[in-house]
Amino acid sequence: GYHAVVIVSPIFNAVAMYFLARKITDQPWSAFLAGCVFAFSPISLHFAQFTNLSIFWWSPLALICLISFLRNPRWWTLGAAWFCILTQFATATYLGFIALSAAIIFASFALLHPLRQFPPLRTTCIGVAGCVVVTIPFVPILLGYIEFGLDIAETRSIADIQVLSARLPRFLPWINHEQSWHALVRNTGLADLSHY
Repeated sequence: GYHAVVIVSPIFNAVAMYFLARKITDQPWSAFLAGCVFAFSPISLHFAQFTNLSIFWWSPLALICLISFLRNPRWWTLGAAWFCILTQFATATYLGFIALSAAIIFASFALLHPLRQFPPLRTTCIGVAGCVVVTIPFVPILLGYIEFGLDIAETRSIADIQVLSARLPRFLPWINHEQSWHALVRNTGLADLSHY
């Protein structure tokens, strides 16, 4: 299970971004490049050790559905976009916020375009109703996030956060350990011995 997710996630990320870029630009080579950069950039590979943060394909899928809704309004595409955003929230809260922010920004610019026609009101209302229905299974997850955040806010003090942040370097990935090692060598003066 875990190894399959580690292997498959970059591929799914690349494919999802390929289809998003292809939908926006209609250029296969630029879409291919966008998929490769999105899936195999150093930051993406850096987060591959955290399986929940490597599952990022729901964000491009949400934007694909949103573009489909704006170009050819169908109620189910708006519901599908919201489902993808909620699923991205379920994989990792940070990625969910990124997906939601990207969708809001993209929809705002698309709807404010002077030549853009607004989707029909009836289709939009049915799509919003679909979004509400899609949200129902995610309510326990969202309530869990809120409850966890409130518990952390009540039980954590500034002293706890300082202690935890001081311990953080021990939990950083290997590349940061190497940077810490170089800093340690530089600060202790051992680097000056290298010319002997």
